[in-house]
Amino acid sequence: MDLPTNTVAHAFAQSAAQFGARPFLAVLPETATIYVVPAGETTYAQMLARIEPLRAAYAAAGYGHGHRVGLLLENRPAFFVHWFALNGLGVSVVPINLDLRSAELEYLVAHSEIAVAPEQAEEEAPTVDLMEALRRSVEEAKSAKQAGNGAAKKKAAPKKASARPKKTATR
Repeated sequence: MDLPTNTVAHAFAQSAAQFGARPFLAVLPETATIYVVPAGETTYAQMLARIEPLRAAYAAAGYGHGHRVGLLLENRPAFFVHWFALNGLGVSVVPINLDLRSAELEYLVAHSEIAVAPEQAEEEAPTVDLMEALRRSVEEAKSAKQAGNGAAKKKAAPKKASARPKKTATR
């Protein structure tokens, strides 16, 4: 598979080839405790070794140029692993802050056209689809708003994310 060469992920891979033994990321002990991640340094080479299998998993799942994937904004090394893996395939990453109000999440989901929002606490293939949870949250907020306004509109069932995403044209 030919990977894009004009991405941040490609630049990172080049840096990893040149500076593999140097530290890329440091997790302080107090941060590690809060986010339940190991404390210490991660080298460029170690990070690249974590990125490549995930990139391959996303590619095998059909993700590539033209897709949009939501990533939770969490202060964890896994965020960078997912971001580089997706960026290396030409996928656009949509940052998701779950502290947003339901109307803001509704706008984000509707306008970003994200195909999936994987749980990124683990560095595995995207097996947990948070899009369904986001859609349910948005639908519940709409229902609550309609009930508060006295509207008796029928609630639409949320669409399920497909196992294989559709390629979309870039804008």
